[in-house]
Amino acid sequence: QRQKSIAFSDAISAESISKSGIGDAAGVLKKVVGASVVGGKYVYVRGLGERYSSTHMNGIELPTADPDKKAFQLDLIPSSLIENVVTLKTFTPDKPGNFSGGLVDVTTKDFPEERTFEFSVSSAYNSQISFQDGLLGERSSSEWLGFDNGQRDVPEFLQELSDSGTDIPILSSGDNIGSEESRLLNAASKAFNNEMVPVNTSLPMDYGFGLSFGDQSETGIGKLGYSVSLTYSRSIDNYDNGSIGRYLLVGETATTEELSAERLYADTRTDDNVDWGSLINLAYIPHNNHKFNFTYFKTQSGTHLGRLVTGFWDEAPTANQISNVLSYQERSLDALFLTGKSVFASVNDLKVEWKLSQTKNALETPDLRYFLLQSEDSQISGVDTTLYSNPSSLYPRPSRFFRDLDETGNSAILDVTVPIFKNSSFKTGLFYDSKERDFNESRYDIFEDAFGIRDAEGDVFEFFGTQGIIDSTVTGRGQGYDYGTYVQDGSDLRNSYTAESNISAYYGMVDLFISDKLRFIGGARVEYTDITATSDDSVLATTPNEITVDNPTGEGFQGVGRLDNMDVLPSFSLVYSFNEKLNLRTAYTKTLARPTVRELMPLITFDFAGDLLFQGNPNLKRTLITNYDFRVEYFSSPGEIIAVSAFYKDLVNPMERVIRNDIGNNATSIQ
Repeated sequence: QRQKSIAFSDAISAESISKSGIGDAAGVLKKVVGASVVGGKYVYVRGLGERYSSTHMNGIELPTADPDKKAFQLDLIPSSLIENVVTLKTFTPDKPGNFSGGLVDVTTKDFPEERTFEFSVSSAYNSQISFQDGLLGERSSSEWLGFDNGQRDVPEFLQELSDSGTDIPILSSGDNIGSEESRLLNAASKAFNNEMVPVNTSLPMDYGFGLSFGDQSETGIGKLGYSVSLTYSRSIDNYDNGSIGRYLLVGETATTEELSAERLYADTRTDDNVDWGSLINLAYIPHNNHKFNFTYFKTQSGTHLGRLVTGFWDEAPTANQISNVLSYQERSLDALFLTGKSVFASVNDLKVEWKLSQTKNALETPDLRYFLLQSEDSQISGVDTTLYSNPSSLYPRPSRFFRDLDETGNSAILDVTVPIFKNSSFKTGLFYDSKERDFNESRYDIFEDAFGIRDAEGDVFEFFGTQGIIDSTVTGRGQGYDYGTYVQDGSDLRNSYTAESNISAYYGMVDLFISDKLRFIGGARVEYTDITATSDDSVLATTPNEITVDNPTGEGFQGVGRLDNMDVLPSFSLVYSFNEKLNLRTAYTKTLARPTVRELMPLITFDFAGDLLFQGNPNLKRTLITNYDFRVEYFSSPGEIIAVSAFYKDLVNPMERVIRNDIGNNATSIQ
């Protein structure tokens, strides 16, 4: 397949995957030459970032479950459901043009040639993780299934306030403890539990199982086949010796010999991952020249995370900064594929292939908790002591975030191949893909009044245990009542948005065997892009023309990002076969990279408490890329290849993160 491919490609088969013991598609990609996997999920091909790669399943692009990235999270696909993984490294007109590094196509298993039944159980022991202490919070009863049972949902009382349009009252010094506003604030503040930081927890061994069965049979109306697969795994990732550093160049470049430390942190992190997936594949072959497939693919993933980051920050040089993160994230993907392939012998073996798909992608992060404070050694009355504080002038307030993303995609692809002469052919087709995304974020900030983290002597559970109205004896103020910690709604409408994406294309290409040794593949693809992202606080134009014509970028309209382009993407390549084992390939292609919906939005987010803020840019342009490729490949024996490749890429308007001082301290943006 690789030897006869019209594009530069690398691949790995189900047989190799099975022998390697790899658990998911992300692990599979680590075995592909020129590909690396970052963060256990995102593929980088040829050293280019995830922005320049595209992930497909059975020839149809998969949506991302990460609101901040373009790439699909490959750890969602269990390896036992994979027939093969092919990575295309050059663009041809019959493929979408939104990649430059590589296009990863995961083919799921088809029905078997004969009746099969397989069941497997696995377990793994890691001496540095299994039965060791990690950082986690309280588990919910359904986490073993990859989703939360509701214990992390917005508390019912706060949800009722939100649904009724009632704001949480604001505490002021003149409030009467017995007032209706005080009663509401007290109830709202006590609605949350006091679990804000992870604690030491014994970690289990990894384990998993797989089940699959299938068969095919001849009937009076043709051949029918089916296969069903189910896979499940629980795995633990843990480290307690991580480090994070951020350095600045202070002074003139010519005279400065070293960088100055801005942040130096020790990092401890635990991820408890549950992943399961199922695949149902039905096939009908009424005739040797016709085949129809229906595939349903479902994955569910839940990750329970605890993290502690401590160390030096130059804004508070005498203190030790302490960042706590506690979160649970669940991701799911439901995908329906209906495909057909027909060869019409009466029309010169004309081949028609069509693909329809619907994908539903969801991500939910219920009750993501951040708490950042500092400790500082001091002396009080000649006694050494440690003082704790969380000054709002330096740190964000303790917060609880609730985020959810839902995205629905529909795709239709039609390819028609017309044989012409000497194994040569002309191929043309149509492509359409639409997506709708809805992202929502709510935030609750926690304030302190009469009892602070210093009063609690750094005991976080004692500090957050003083929620709402408390007895003044706790604070040392005598008889009466005070507020301890209390909750305020910190949600910002600009951080929630909706988005629509419509990509359509048509193409034409020829595959010409100029001689027995020389092959030419060439053509062009025309792609139309229409992406609109709108934050919930937007002031929209009164007519569509004010955005699409007069102001196509959305500039001047708060919270609107827009991308509207037509691009012609040519592709030309030559393959020279010296003999049956040795090929020389060259290619010239043009591709593009689009900003993600998140990057088109001006909303501000951050990865963990104390880290850089990130803001999008509604005026981004797509990146246009010219690619030059060269490869010599030698197929020494069946299943073996030796290849030497070289490539050069010219990127116009590449998108990069930059540090900006005009949107806040230590903030980054995309440009």
